[in-house]
Amino acid sequence: MKGTSEKRPKGQPAVYRDEMGLQKKILSALGHEGKTVPELAGELSMPSEEVMMYLMAMRRYGLVEELPKERRDRFFKYAPKGRAIP
Repeated sequence: MKGTSEKRPKGQPAVYRDEMGLQKKILSALGHEGKTVPELAGELSMPSEEVMMYLMAMRRYGLVEELPKERRDRFFKYAPKGRAIP
C-alpha cells in the first residue's frame, strides 16, 4: 500500500530457530536404521501430522530418504539421506 506507514512483518526468527532444532532432533532420532512417522512421533512427543510435515520438507531438501517398504509393512520408514541401511 503506497503512502501508508504500515510495515509488513519480516517473519519470526525464533520460529525459524525452533524449526532447525526440530530438524536436528528428527535426524538424531532417526538413527541409521530409520523409523516410521508414528515411531518418531512417540519418541519426540509430537503429533504425527507435525512429524510428517517436517519429514516431507526434509525429504524435499535432501536431508532424509524414504526406505523401501515391504508389502507387510503399514508405514514407510525414513532415514537420514546417505546413511540408510536397507
